[in-house]
Amino acid sequence: MSSQAGSGRVRRRRLLAIAGLIIVVLAVGAGLWLTLGHSTSSASPAPPPATIAPKNVGRLQAAINGKTVQAQALALQPELQAAFIQSDQLMLPAKTTVTIEASTFQGTDKTTGDYATVEAKTSSGLTYRLYLIKESGTWYLVYTEEVPQ
Repeated sequence: MSSQAGSGRVRRRRLLAIAGLIIVVLAVGAGLWLTLGHSTSSASPAPPPATIAPKNVGRLQAAINGKTVQAQALALQPELQAAFIQSDQLMLPAKTTVTIEASTFQGTDKTTGDYATVEAKTSSGLTYRLYLIKESGTWYLVYTEEVPQ
């Protein structure tokens, strides 16, 4: 009988160990669920979706199509303007113009809503993706890349 009592104790210890393990797994799972934003506490709301006002599209387009380096620099993020002016190189070849396709505007940052892309077509038939940053409510150009045809 003592061997049966010993195996009963072992079985009970295993069951307690399994029950303890289940409790730990459930506690860790609940903690992860809460920390990943599923809590019922009041968290900061998500920013509104990024949008670009027609006046901002017009301002960017006019600056990019500017006839001087100084005029084109106004399209750029302020921190980039001085370096661009010093380069003394226009963004576009002479007589080439850009039309920004506002319908392609897309926010890329779900946290702040301050980063976006938009496509622009040139009069020479090329399409570029413009990478934008919003500062004080105004969108500025920070980078471009040609979109393969």
